[in-house]
Amino acid sequence: MFIIISVQKNKRSFTLPMQLLAAVFFTIHFILLEVWTGAVMNVLAAFRAYIFNKSDSVYLNHPIVLYLFIDLFWIGGLLTW
Repeated sequence: MFIIISVQKNKRSFTLPMQLLAAVFFTIHFILLEVWTGAVMNVLAAFRAYIFNKSDSVYLNHPIVLYLFIDLFWIGGLLTW
């Protein structure tokens, strides 16, 4: 529901918090199912939404932050697969 709601407005200040909530609920869902890869991916997605929501800093808008998250997703997937 939060994912669907998040794309209904064209504002970053609305979309990212909704995606953060969706990731938190998906994390809980995957933990209850004991699907650890899905849980780790959604924890990282929630963290990514939080960081990009706070991206007023010049350092957080740097492309290296995006590549760092891509690496974290790869590492999380490899460790839990």
